[in-house]
Parts: sequence; structure tokens; C-alpha cells
Amino acid sequence: MITVTQSEELILLLSPIKADNKRIGFVPTMGALHEGHLSLIKIASTKCDIIVVSIFVNPTQFNNQADYDKYPRNYQDDIQKLSHTDCAIVYLPSIQDIYPNAGYKTIDFEPTELITLLEGKYRTGHFSGMLAVVKRLFDLIQPDIAFLGQKDYQQQLLIRAMVAHYRLPIDVFTADTVREADGLAMSSRNVRLSINARQKAPIIYRTMLQALDRIKLGHSIDIIKLIAIKQLSEMGNFIIDYFDICNAETLQSVDIYMPDNKLIILTAVHADGVRLIDNMLVK
Repeated sequence: MITVTQSEELILLLSPIKADNKRIGFVPTMGALHEGHLSLIKIASTKCDIIVVSIFVNPTQFNNQADYDKYPRNYQDDIQKLSHTDCAIVYLPSIQDIYPNAGYKTIDFEPTELITLLEGKYRTGHFSGMLAVVKRLFDLIQPDIAFLGQKDYQQQLLIRAMVAHYRLPIDVFTADTVREADGLAMSSRNVRLSINARQKAPIIYRTMLQALDRIKLGHSIDIIKLIAIKQLSEMGNFIIDYFDICNAETLQSVDIYMPDNKLIILTAVHADGVRLIDNMLVK
């Protein structure tokens, strides 16, 4: 496994690989790696010849400076974990390497409807920054397949839309969310949870499961959401940004469940100051 910090070195490493027509898999991360990230690498190893993992805490996608400052960083531990996987190249760039000038911090693509809903509503500018850095990474690495997790569902929808917009020859593979034994979705932010918040965090998963059962039983969507919000607030003592049931392609809220329509349950809560997101497809 090779670790590079400069884009020029990365391009030099990848050039002969591309010339040999080897398939490149790419797993973008912000570090603080957990089993969810490692599972993406395992999947990538079954579909690609070479796997590149990026570790970059992108400042432009944080709408809160304090959140950026507190984001967990342990690059030595990350490298150690990656050394036991099939990752071939780790790209660990500086801010200057990713953004050599201000022009790289924005792109001319912003799908208005998707970008303003749910996460976009509560994290102004987040998706614009995310899309710009992913586009930059795609341009540098030029992967055949990018591997993403379902936990960041809205993010992967936007990345798919961006790939289509620019007609990039990149497939996007979205893997199922990896969970702890008690149902909590694995996240780099979980290490910041207090003991009390960690004990209550699985309520998020249980609440979604109960909502899923009620949807399939034909209960009122509005009532399902009210019950879920009440449960998250009272049992978890969470501050709730949203709990919604949406069309899985447009993320528009729905009023009624039609079995032929693909729906998704999405939620974002604050647990003792740590923001957690999760979702569950209605299958």
C-alpha cells in the first residue's frame, strides 16, 4: 500500500494502471475509518483491480466551523486499518493540494430541488462543498467505480446526478449501511457520543423499524411521522431536525404509501450535541 499526499504523485501512480486497462475502484472518506468504510473496500476488491482510498476532511462542506474543528482525525490509525485491506493507494492530501485556487471550490452544477431538501435545508452550503470536492477527486483519480454508503443517501443521489450531468464514465455503487449490533448506523461521529447518548442512539434504528412496520400496515403517513418524532424526542431526548418519509428518487415527502412506489425513511437528530443521520428503504 502506497500513501501519497500530492496530486501530481497520485496521477503519476495511476497513469500506468490506466494504460494497462485495469479497473480502478475509489472509496472517498473523511477518515476516522470504521467497519462501514472497510466494507466498501471489501466490495470494491471484488469488482476492481486497484483500490484508491482518499482521506480528506473537506472544510467547504461544513456549515459549522466548530463541527469541522471537532471532526475526528486520526490518520495514523486510519493508515493502520487500511494496511490490512486490499487498498493499494491512500490519497491523503492537504487543503492546498485539493484547492490550489478558489476556482476548485465550486462547480457549475447544483440540482436545486435535491440540494435544498432535508440535509440541504439544515446544512446550508454542505452539498455544494461536497459536490465540488468529489468532482475534484473524480477528476484526479478517474475511477471506474466509486463506492459509497447508503447512510449518506441524499449525498449519493446528488453524486449520481453530478456524474450524469458531466457524463463522467464512472459507475456509482451504493452499499447497504453497516450497523453496530444494536442497530446504530456506523459513523465517524459516533466516537464523539457521550456514554448517555451512545446508550440512547439505537432508539433511532428502532424508531425507523417501527415506522416501516406501520407503513406496510397502511397507517397514515402523517400519524407515523408524529409517533416517530414523539418517540425520538421523549425516549431519546434528541433534538430532531427531521423525520420524513419520502419518494426514494426525488426525496419529496409523500402523503400515502403505494406498494409500487419506492419510499425511504430519513431522519437527522442531535444526541448531546452530536448530529446523527440515518435512513431505511421501504422495500
